[in-house]
Amino acid sequence: MATEGDSRVASLYNHQWQFADTVSWTKGNHYLRLGGDYVRSRSGGNGQEFGAPFVLGQFTFKTSVPATTPTSALTINDVARYTQGFGNVTYSLTDQLYSLFVQDDWHPTSALTVNLGLRYDHQQLTGDSNNLGPRLGFAWNLNPRTVIRGGYGVFYSQIQSNIDATWELAGPTGFFNFSATPGQLGFPTSLNPITSFPAGANLPARDVTIRPGRAAFYNQFFDVSKLRFYPDQLENPQTRQETIGFERELAKQWFLSTDLVYVHTTGIPWNLDANAPTPFVRTAAGQTRSGAAADATRPIVPVPNGYKRIIVTTNLGASNYHGLQVNLRKTFSDAGGVVASYTWSHARNNIESDAPGGDPNDVSCLNCEWADSLLNQTHRGVLTVWHRVPFDLVVGGVATAASGRPYNITTGTDNNGDGANTDRPVIAGQVLGRNAGKGSSIFDLSAFVEKDFAISRGMRLALRAEAFNLTNHTNIVGRNAVFGNDPAGTPLSTFGTPLGGVANVDPQREYQFSVRVRY
Repeated sequence: MATEGDSRVASLYNHQWQFADTVSWTKGNHYLRLGGDYVRSRSGGNGQEFGAPFVLGQFTFKTSVPATTPTSALTINDVARYTQGFGNVTYSLTDQLYSLFVQDDWHPTSALTVNLGLRYDHQQLTGDSNNLGPRLGFAWNLNPRTVIRGGYGVFYSQIQSNIDATWELAGPTGFFNFSATPGQLGFPTSLNPITSFPAGANLPARDVTIRPGRAAFYNQFFDVSKLRFYPDQLENPQTRQETIGFERELAKQWFLSTDLVYVHTTGIPWNLDANAPTPFVRTAAGQTRSGAAADATRPIVPVPNGYKRIIVTTNLGASNYHGLQVNLRKTFSDAGGVVASYTWSHARNNIESDAPGGDPNDVSCLNCEWADSLLNQTHRGVLTVWHRVPFDLVVGGVATAASGRPYNITTGTDNNGDGANTDRPVIAGQVLGRNAGKGSSIFDLSAFVEKDFAISRGMRLALRAEAFNLTNHTNIVGRNAVFGNDPAGTPLSTFGTPLGGVANVDPQREYQFSVRVRY
């Protein structure tokens, strides 16, 4: 079976303008700033970047058709399946953002600086009107060699405007695909697309994505009151950050600094199936429930020309970060320097907003999704050294050693029949936690040599040679996470094996040469 002809043209546009201004003045021990900005953005397109359908049709030919057959010789009798997209494939959206802030840098004494601030943010897309973020920071020179510092702040993140495009294109009034085989209603009579959706044809229940706060609009398609956790409004994610630390000069030009960091974010956008089936409790490996059995338990039962997965954008995502950062540095003026840093951290969340497969193992137990983040790296140490040697050469290097990051283990099967292949295996009678896989540690040693030459007055030429991953150490960051669904609980032979490709393996040894002219 072969598919011939796939030509797509994307039409995208974005227009935006911004106005920002800040007024500042100094009075006594205060340095006060007041400002704000306004951004207006308008964007749109034909949806091709979001996977819009084949509006001119897609023909899949029979396996009996020789691959060498000229396209001009093919007829509709050679077609095994026809697919065409219908509905709205264009979108246009407008977003506006406002912010106001006031900040005072206050020096109550010569040894103490206090930063006080307040910021207000508003985004038209969400309509969230209570985004008020206080800020507090201080730096206290305890003595000439020691500084204690800290801060607290509340920050609000912008929701990506293109999330609106998903609501438009993947909603009930968006696009959908229709497929037919020979003899079925709607199958074309020639290698030309059909002009409209066939009258009387049944479309299988489809998945849609809907926007919060539009119950009155969506009620014309289905009963919104039957959906779980349908929010009245989308909110901007809120981050609370706290830091405390100190810096001390241990000896001449030797400085030690330590900081504790805590970050808590709530309201992270999370697309969830609000029409999910009832829970399917698994206590043994290999247990499955058919899609038909699962669909029968959905609050809104899927029917032809109806809906199956009704995805709603929620603010139920959250994350926590705890970190300890230690830095030791030595400066040799223009002759060289040494920086040694170590970070211990622990990052946890219930959703990886930037990773695929955001569906939970079971939407009925969102608390079961709390786990170490895919970006969690418990230990990370970096040593940077550079020195100016004879002949005015500068040589140096960076050595990095870090813990491996987790990966999420799945069965590779839709065990509970909810339409998402994010089900995790059962180990010792319990469903495995999210991101339970442990990756291997990472090591990298890079070096450089650089020399400056005077070309003329006020102009210099810099030659630099660099070697990355000098030891050619293989750093695996992606592994096969499919455990399998064997009733005996035996993992697949490929489980845990390294994956190839630039996204799964850090680069091997690389060399880079550069020439730079400064004037």
